[in-house]
Amino acid sequence: QQPEEALKKAWLLWPLVPALSQLADRLRLDARSSESAATWRRAGQAAEAVVPHSNVHIRVLSERLLTEIQCGGRAIRVKQALEESRRTTALAYGGGDSVWLRLVGFHMPASFLASEGFFVEHLQQQQQKQQHARENGAEPSWSPAVLQVGSSLRTSSLKVGLPAAACFEDVSLDASSRIFIIKCGGAEDRRIPCPFEVDLDNVQTRFSRQSRSLVISVVEFSDSHERAHDDIFRRKKK
Repeated sequence: QQPEEALKKAWLLWPLVPALSQLADRLRLDARSSESAATWRRAGQAAEAVVPHSNVHIRVLSERLLTEIQCGGRAIRVKQALEESRRTTALAYGGGDSVWLRLVGFHMPASFLASEGFFVEHLQQQQQKQQHARENGAEPSWSPAVLQVGSSLRTSSLKVGLPAAACFEDVSLDASSRIFIIKCGGAEDRRIPCPFEVDLDNVQTRFSRQSRSLVISVVEFSDSHERAHDDIFRRKKK
């Protein structure tokens, strides 16, 4: 009977999880860390009862751990919060400490991670990569080439991340059929080889403000495709 009552109570509390999370955030900002940690615990219990091992559950446990660390509370509470966060992350995504560090640990103070014996160097490298991506934009990447509808020509898209401080008006594209050069304000020029000879008359560009990136869609130059086809035909004849 008691477990059923506890489950009913958890379901009643579940709609309050967003409100509890906001309250816990507010309490932490007001330096009322012990009250914030207690509120995160209530939110975590409700999330675990209704959507265990979900992103919501993992996020609440992460915030609870961070609050326990910041308030300098009892070591036993910090340890319990850490173990619960690691266990839940492992059940949700598998893996060990490396997965936890990548998903949750980056949010924690480096001094705490070092005191717990985590491989902080790996985390610092990840943070440096993230900082580099923010300052210089993510590394350019081509999508897998696919055949254009109604023809045998290949198409692909190039996604180029832009530096956080860059304005879209500062971006310019110099293009040849074999290489694209992206210029962005004072940042270093990016020279990006094309996966095939590109038809410059069919190059389309657009900016994504959400991901702060330039997306360039290209189509294979028809003469290039025909030359490749002729080469294959000649090899077969030989």
